[in-house]
Amino acid sequence: MVVTTGAKSEGTIQENEALPPTYSETVASDSYADPELPSFAAGSSASPTLTGERRAPLLPTCNFVTIERGNHSIKGNYSINTSLPTPPGVGPSSGRDGKPLNLCLKTTNGSINSAIHLIRGTSAKEPARLQAQSTNGSITLTIVRIVSLYSLFTYSNFYLQHDSHLTRFRLRAASTNGAIAVYIPRGFIGPVCTRTRNGSTKFSPGIQQHLQTFSEVGADKSFFIGDYIAAGYQDDEIWNLDHISVETTNGSIQIFHADEEPQTGGGFFSWLLGQ
Repeated sequence: MVVTTGAKSEGTIQENEALPPTYSETVASDSYADPELPSFAAGSSASPTLTGERRAPLLPTCNFVTIERGNHSIKGNYSINTSLPTPPGVGPSSGRDGKPLNLCLKTTNGSINSAIHLIRGTSAKEPARLQAQSTNGSITLTIVRIVSLYSLFTYSNFYLQHDSHLTRFRLRAASTNGAIAVYIPRGFIGPVCTRTRNGSTKFSPGIQQHLQTFSEVGADKSFFIGDYIAAGYQDDEIWNLDHISVETTNGSIQIFHADEEPQTGGGFFSWLLGQ
């Protein structure tokens, strides 16, 4: 676990906006070239296809990371390999279920705007456990699953989206006073639980095509993305694959596929790059 506190803010982010991370910083540093997934930078007119399953970037891999800041925003890219051991001399943060978190982002008076790259470790059997929490700030997260070279050149796009070698994840995002936006891979199959008292819950058109509503009771809503019968889903206690929990008291909740356009404004990549 790596802990930082009181770090200087990387920049001001409007708390009533949920903007995705600046992906140009990540894609431009990819470790190898793929003509079908071109790199691009701010100002480029290219519109590459982004499914949420990507090639590995040149980012230092880590595990059991905790970033806590009191009055500053958290912005950055994190490359998580769940098979890496706990860093010496520190212990990981724990989620509400008592299990260690592979990544924990927490701030009191600031927003969180991050891209999380999940790298499949050779000995990883559990899903990556991710948590982002703010008291007075918006949260925007993009989840990217890294495909291996073997999978990239061997399987079709369908199998890339459902490949058992991709790292699954369990994400909890929570804010008291702030909107939350989550961008997920198209290969996501699993339950989505949301709670908001003073705000709406919206899914992008692409997700709505595969969305099943389990229940809507007051502020609490329960959904499933994909075919829960074919996936063998019974309940959260024994489900060990993708899972999302999003909670906010005063703010809206939006969930997109990473390659879809937002429901308001211009195109996804134009918004992403500030064009």
